[in-house]
Amino acid sequence: MKNSFFLFIVFLPALCKAAELPLKILSVKAYALYWPGQTIKDEERKVDRLDFYELEKLAEQNSPAVLTDGDFSWKSSWKTYFWSEQPKRVEIIADLGGVHQLERLEIWQGGTQQKGNLIEKITVWGARSLVHADPWDSSRSLDQTELQAPVHQNAYPIRFPMDASYRYLKIVCSSQISAMMVLSEIKAFGRKEEVAPAENPLPETAFRFELENLPGTCSLSSPGLSGEKGCFITGKHQLKLKLPAEVKLPLYSFMRYLDNGERTIEWKINDQVLTMPVTGDQWRWVAGPVIDQHDLQMVWRCAGKVCGMCDSMVICSDPNLFNNQAPDLGQLKQIPELTPPLSFAEKLLREQPEIDAAEFGRKVARHYGYPATAPRKVIDENNNILFRGKPFFQLGFYHVPPTDGRLQDTPVNTYISGQSEGHSHALVISHLSALRAYEVIAQRLKSIDHSQVVMHYLVDEPDGQIGITLRDIELLNGLIKAICPENATFLNFAANSTMHKAFTITDVIGLDHYPIPYGRIVDIGYTMDAMRYFSGNRPVVFVPQAFSWEGYGRKDGRWPTPDELSAMTLMGLVHGAKGLMFYEFPAPRMDSKTSIREINPPLWTRLEKLLETVDQMIPGLLGPELVSPWQKTGVEEKQQPEFRLLVNESRSEAWLLAVNPWDSSTGCMLEIDEEVLPLPSFHELENHGASLQQHGNRLEWTFSPFATAVYRVESKSLQRLAAISREQLLAQLGKKFSAEQRQQAATVKIQAGVTLDWQMATDLLDSWKSINRPDKVRIAANEQGMHFQSTLRFPVGHRSVFQKRDDDVWRDPGVELFIGVPGQTRYVHLMVNTRNVQADWKFDHSLPTPVDKNVNFNWQSNVDSSGGELVDFEIFISWTELQKMLQQSEIRSFAFNISSTSLLLDWAGLSGSGFHAPVSFGIINLE
Repeated sequence: MKNSFFLFIVFLPALCKAAELPLKILSVKAYALYWPGQTIKDEERKVDRLDFYELEKLAEQNSPAVLTDGDFSWKSSWKTYFWSEQPKRVEIIADLGGVHQLERLEIWQGGTQQKGNLIEKITVWGARSLVHADPWDSSRSLDQTELQAPVHQNAYPIRFPMDASYRYLKIVCSSQISAMMVLSEIKAFGRKEEVAPAENPLPETAFRFELENLPGTCSLSSPGLSGEKGCFITGKHQLKLKLPAEVKLPLYSFMRYLDNGERTIEWKINDQVLTMPVTGDQWRWVAGPVIDQHDLQMVWRCAGKVCGMCDSMVICSDPNLFNNQAPDLGQLKQIPELTPPLSFAEKLLREQPEIDAAEFGRKVARHYGYPATAPRKVIDENNNILFRGKPFFQLGFYHVPPTDGRLQDTPVNTYISGQSEGHSHALVISHLSALRAYEVIAQRLKSIDHSQVVMHYLVDEPDGQIGITLRDIELLNGLIKAICPENATFLNFAANSTMHKAFTITDVIGLDHYPIPYGRIVDIGYTMDAMRYFSGNRPVVFVPQAFSWEGYGRKDGRWPTPDELSAMTLMGLVHGAKGLMFYEFPAPRMDSKTSIREINPPLWTRLEKLLETVDQMIPGLLGPELVSPWQKTGVEEKQQPEFRLLVNESRSEAWLLAVNPWDSSTGCMLEIDEEVLPLPSFHELENHGASLQQHGNRLEWTFSPFATAVYRVESKSLQRLAAISREQLLAQLGKKFSAEQRQQAATVKIQAGVTLDWQMATDLLDSWKSINRPDKVRIAANEQGMHFQSTLRFPVGHRSVFQKRDDDVWRDPGVELFIGVPGQTRYVHLMVNTRNVQADWKFDHSLPTPVDKNVNFNWQSNVDSSGGELVDFEIFISWTELQKMLQQSEIRSFAFNISSTSLLLDWAGLSGSGFHAPVSFGIINLE
């Protein structure tokens, strides 16, 4: 008996140990986040909104990977390819064959010998059945920061503890920094559920509403790798609901939301207002106002420093529903959803989904009692925005209300607001929290004094917000134009936006370009010109950077210097800005009670002077755009200063703007056409580092870094100045941008001798195509060969893993060159990481095995990473070695791209769709 008891004790752990469960994979899908204008990997389709898109080709490429066959090899694993710094997911739906009590999952991370394959996050949902449209219970997540030691065939298990009973699993593996994810095997452990757990009974009366359906809110799914639902409360959002007449009152409301102390939400139901408590940065159910009426008027308002975050609302007869053991999510999803009555606009769109946006606007406006009005002129012949029928140049700041008296002694004439305040200044009415809320907009605009409105702000940076489509913007624009035909409509975009189709929807567009400390001030000219060209020369309101990124969590952020701020502002004006709205007046961030005046007095002093100078020039900024009456000479092709001559409509006053947008000194000569402006005189209004020597009609200039100057120009022949027509301007801009829609091209001049002068190099940033940009990238050539120089900014704490030549160096922080023969599918891929470890591979896509990793070309590289997150790369390839790479004895041009997989940037604009596309490389022409 004693021995029998001993044997039972020995085998007890084995008897209690969870068994591996049979697992059937129902589906595997891959998704990646794409920006408007990007091309989906391995497809020809360009996307029209920011969202996660399924990559169907990837499933074909991974066939026949099974994930449950016990084969951990690379061939049998499921792999994502060639994305880094691009959020991506692999979503697996699995069936256990019956409901089981789960103890753990094992998701086997494969390909550990490849490095850089980190699965950064795993999120798991469960369901007992798939009967409901959304059957999944609350998610559980696990983060992983580094690869572990392989356990089996270069794979190891990520053990995911579970303590719930499910039949179906949804497993999402996510990554952003890693270029690749490799899934080898999925295993589940537990035991079959013998008795279903007793569920907490739901209240007799219960309803729910999913708050991501609240009009005007933004989805939470963009920033999260796992794709959780929910919404941001960005402003004031309204909702009407009607409870069935037979429902007994009172009822009790609950909301699931998150507040870390800065995301405060004010929730109003009829006349009861409740400021929701802080949840400690946790998602929680919290009781809301008591409901004592069947007709519900609900309002959610952002009352904190940043946008509120909420998920679901439940209305029920049990005031203690969430006090003790709350029902699980699967139960809550069985509660019937309340559906708000369709507004007239929603019914119209259901009946006529393809209705013209202008016709949609007219019908909705008429339904809400607005009289039919003919379209009115809101832009004049000089491309100015009209306010009360007259040309108007906006001067203002973001995030300062019209009631703030701190700007009353400045020339500020425009404020962004949500309602008219009865003041004398112009208003930009914001609709940023009302997307798709057509009834709310129509009702709210009845209380607006339209004579005080200069334009309606529809959406901010629409290509950076999840799910906003061109159709959404068109419909909103159609409604506003039907109700307020005397006001312009406005969309604002970030620099290098690829949502070009949206540029032509509204009357006015905006550009926020914030280059400090990550970019170049000179690129403001490029982005301003791009906005004007792709919009058909709509007026552009420029948004200069008057803040530090440090206030928004970037450790290397800093304020612009006074000279940099002046240079940014004048670059916008030189390139045709029709308004200035500085970002921003509060400091160090948008929700601060202090302002730039207190936080950065030297910058504010410069800004006050700049506002005064611009105010004096407004007649010229509203005048016709001119053909430049000069020739620029005595200046190098690169690092040129820029100029613009302004004249008022009657040609009685003129001003000259001069700016050096470079961080080094420069100079030039302006030879003024004597037939147009004989012997003009110049009277300085403002000068910071510029020197002008006039010799008759010849102007000799020298500039310190980021120097600016403004002069009043006097001449008796201002009437001779010629205006440039819209057609001429677009043709001029088209020479730059129409070529960029085709293949990238740049010319490199071969310097004589062996000494290299980098000042003569070709700057590829002048023709850079991808959204992300490096700090520097130049190409030069001399008698010895080709020289490549780039400076890249990697995240703080970046590190390279690979230390052997011809490893997968492209996965590390580094730079890559693609060099080939134009029109052919063969090329070489040169890589160097921040450790200065090289790799060179040869590709020929006409062969069954296109890649050859056994080549070793003789090229030199040097890496300087002493600058922290800034890393300098230099690469040299001799002419002899370049001939070997291209297999050509004479080289006059070559196909080329320079990229960084880890930063998702490249010259030819292939980021997001795969760099290995030789037909889409740019061309380097040698002279």
